[in-house]
Amino acid sequence: MGVKGSPKYLRITSFVAFGISLFEFPTALSSNDQQSLNGFYLGGLIGITALCSYLHTKRQYKPIYDRWVHRHGINPDDWPTPTKSK
Repeated sequence: MGVKGSPKYLRITSFVAFGISLFEFPTALSSNDQQSLNGFYLGGLIGITALCSYLHTKRQYKPIYDRWVHRHGINPDDWPTPTKSK
């Protein structure tokens, strides 16, 4: 899956994008400049998209994690050893 698909990456991206959008908001209001408004809208749009992707990914993997914890517990010493493929 890599770094780009990880929930942590999406969560950080959404917070950074929302931060940029919140920073651009007073600038856009005071200058009444179209470029500042575009930065505000783009930051908000990226933040909402990343947040929705994060929530979707979290919802997708939570049942798998819960099933694993139910079967094997939370102690890594009790987990089965991975089998090597040929």
